[in-house]
Amino acid sequence: MKKMLNVLRLAFVAAGLWLTAGFALGVTCTPGDWDESLCKLPEHEGTRCVTAEFFRMYCAPGTDGCSNVGGCVGFTPTGHWYALLDSNARPMQKCRCGCFAEATEFASSGGMTSGTRLLGQKDRISEVQLSTLDGLEGGFTDRGINSLTYGPETEKSWVFKMQSGKSITVSKAHPMVIGDLSGKLVALKPAEHVVVGDLFLGDNMEPDAVMEVSRTKYEGRMMNFNVASDNAANHIVVANGVLTGDSGWQEQLNNTASRIIWRNDIIKFLARNQTDKEKAN
Repeated sequence: MKKMLNVLRLAFVAAGLWLTAGFALGVTCTPGDWDESLCKLPEHEGTRCVTAEFFRMYCAPGTDGCSNVGGCVGFTPTGHWYALLDSNARPMQKCRCGCFAEATEFASSGGMTSGTRLLGQKDRISEVQLSTLDGLEGGFTDRGINSLTYGPETEKSWVFKMQSGKSITVSKAHPMVIGDLSGKLVALKPAEHVVVGDLFLGDNMEPDAVMEVSRTKYEGRMMNFNVASDNAANHIVVANGVLTGDSGWQEQLNNTASRIIWRNDIIKFLARNQTDKEKAN
């Protein structure tokens, strides 16, 4: 126990947090789980997902997917608020993660699973398996997920309607998979940068043109998760019949100056995964 406390203390110091600030790292801000200094902070009005650095700060050692694509929340509990810090490491605002509308349907070999159902299983989320991409050329395998995050959305969400008749609602920073006419994955792009005419990819790797982009106030909860894999391609899932990234890719996008990750960069992530595995063996 003493060793663990020392590890946590070093992690917090390295991150520049005020250990004496008196605020909890993650609370629900409901009766019985209320921290005055955190819960009374104003709510962050920008993107609801934190930086990759924050996620890595709280990653438990050895968490799958953390070192390569981020997206694991470690010690930040499911459904909790956390504090955003200014440049002097002072708590300024509170924020939560979440990017899919809870009505989103996710594919698995056993059928479709809604975000609402995942939220109902949040206490045993490690038992859930969803279809995830095997590689950039296609193929899907069920894999586990972890780090389920959720909460209300204060900003308007992005709604995309495709040529196939499919539609999907996500927050503005959510990573959408962009393809070409041959069904080749060419980039991941945040929702706010998607335009009419962009091509999403379906679960059959067929292109599906974006016909309409709109914004709406989503009244339900927004939610997201991290695929439990250290392979970057596996962090792409099937949501409402099209390919999108999980929280891992979202944090990678947030950490990319161009806000678009092109195919060659994704291949580099995959190559790094393979190199790391070869070194381990």
